[in-house]
Amino acid sequence: MKRILLLAGFVVLTGCARNTTEAPSQEPQLPPADSSSVSSQEAPDTSDANFPVQDIQLISPAGATLIVHAEIASTPSQQEQGLMQRTALPPDTGMLFIFSQSQQLSFWMKNTLIPLDVLFFDAEGNFVSSATMTPCTADPCTIYSSQGEVLSALEVAPGFTTDHGIGAGWKILMP
Repeated sequence: MKRILLLAGFVVLTGCARNTTEAPSQEPQLPPADSSSVSSQEAPDTSDANFPVQDIQLISPAGATLIVHAEIASTPSQQEQGLMQRTALPPDTGMLFIFSQSQQLSFWMKNTLIPLDVLFFDAEGNFVSSATMTPCTADPCTIYSSQGEVLSALEVAPGFTTDHGIGAGWKILMP
């Protein structure tokens, strides 16, 4: 299961994501002691399981529109599950994580079987930063952080960011 770690105001989201702003008085939670990886044979593909789907628009600095067919993870439960256990992610699809307030976000890839690009966007929908994440096969897992406070994160197939030239000046239109 994915968990969160609060460190002096810095939110570390382990696994896919979880909004921690609603319960700031909770004690920090560390990843579980049992860090064994889950293989694709041990867990079914959970695509479309309890996630609403919506077309998300990414707008280039020149005004061109790119559509991503995204599952929306807006509840803590959905954000904790994220894209764990998926064995594939088709091109131009992904998962959008939406939070109730801006914060610095960090993700890890525990129990995520496929590499992913993550794009971070601020409250105004402006691109902040991105990272290419690789599955975590052994602890400690790499942490991938936004380079500032953000309101949303979009996970897509690896290479998506480079293939489409996404970077400074891009925007996301929030659902």
